Amino acid sequence: MQTQYTHSVTIAVPTPLIPDANHLALLLGESSADIETFKQANYTDGITEYVVAHTVVKPVFLAPTQTGTLPRDTAPCRGAAGPGGGAAGVR
Repeated sequence: MQTQYTHSVTIAVPTPLIPDANHLALLLGESSADIETFKQANYTDGITEYVVAHTVVKPVFLAPTQTGTLPRDTAPCRGAAGPGGGAAGVR
């Protein structure tokens, strides 16, 4: 069986950004369980606490790091909160 998940990433999120990171994980992920990707701090640098997650990803996830541009979203945004915006203006 071949998988599309050919890379792995480690992501560190400062604890105040956990809710935002979980919403992004939900948007990029493949199931509703992705909303619980980042749970509680498990690392500190002595100043800031972070939650760290390690996961496998598809090549499209890393594309912006290689090209410097985000993938173009060609699908219309449903339930928009104004022109071009989703619930929080995110596409």
